Amino acid sequence: MKNILEIELKSSFKYQMIFFVSAIMHTIFFAIFLVNEIYALMTFNIVSVLFYFTGGIVSRKGDIEKHGTAWISASYAEITAHAVICTVWLGFETCYFLYAIVALMVAAYVLYLACEKHQFLKMIMIFAAITLVLTLFSLIYLNKLDPLITSIFHRTLDKDQIEFMRGLNIIFDIIVTLFFSGMFIMEIHDLIRRLNTANEKLNYSAMHDALTGLYNRRSLYKLYDEMKDKGHFCVIMGDIDNFKKINDTYGHGCGDEVLKNISAIINDTADQKDIACRWGGEEFLLVIMGTKEDCLARLNEMRDRIIALKIEYNNIQVKVTMTFGFVDCLEILEHTEFINPSSNIDALVQIADSRLYYGKENGKNTIISTNVGIAEMCG
Repeated sequence: MKNILEIELKSSFKYQMIFFVSAIMHTIFFAIFLVNEIYALMTFNIVSVLFYFTGGIVSRKGDIEKHGTAWISASYAEITAHAVICTVWLGFETCYFLYAIVALMVAAYVLYLACEKHQFLKMIMIFAAITLVLTLFSLIYLNKLDPLITSIFHRTLDKDQIEFMRGLNIIFDIIVTLFFSGMFIMEIHDLIRRLNTANEKLNYSAMHDALTGLYNRRSLYKLYDEMKDKGHFCVIMGDIDNFKKINDTYGHGCGDEVLKNISAIINDTADQKDIACRWGGEEFLLVIMGTKEDCLARLNEMRDRIIALKIEYNNIQVKVTMTFGFVDCLEILEHTEFINPSSNIDALVQIADSRLYYGKENGKNTIISTNVGIAEMCG
């Protein structure tokens, strides 16, 4: 079952909820004012319900985001105006002023996710100032004068009416606050999840070759340093034979297919503890964990699979081979007087590369694992 925090909210959903909740609340207010014969406020709520009904239709069509800021501003203005008018009309004890605070909170939630930072700060500061001024106005007005229902219509709400409205408004405000706070938490969680996914993709792109999916050259040293238990390993440098000729003869599309097919074999042969990199162009570098004999056996298996590989491209069958330079990590110990232990991997790569070069110059399609070139590389 999906965790509630993992639910992805559609962009228009929050607008639909604002319009839906507001329409329901104003319909209830309409009924309350109708029953209590407060016709002026009842008329106000008819207009409010029509406004939110229109907003709901627009949001259902999916066009709400284009004018989202305007709709939120209008909704904030309507709710705040309604809160102030009801407070001044009926008295502070009915707690209609609380809706102005809730409107500010909901507007902040939507604008925070819909606007640029500078626009959000500007608008929310204006909204907060308006809420503060109007709330203080209501408080000062009612501290000096009677509610409009008394001063104009010479009526007073009885205790039961006031307690009913106060209780209902407090309950509504708590429900709305909890509901939209929950939506805000869900959206923030969704944004964090998207950010983590984007970071994972960026990290993957930074460490992997886009064409082959193997690690790229810059990843070698990071992965080598992160190896918890290096143990016994071997370094292999491989190069596709006659790759330039393949590109020139069949095109770069064919060359890409060759690279992807060989990479698949390399990736399939490598274990989780191994490191397989596309070193550059048609060159590959592998760090394989195990003894020299085990690593050579796996490399021979890889070479045999590459020889048997049949690549179909534009109804043409392309055959490829590879040449490998192979070095056992223990070979470094024979030349510690020449090599800084902290740069062992660099030295091993150089030795593997020198053996690869020797193999390319002496027949190709082979594995060179002898000490050819090590004396020159170590001094």
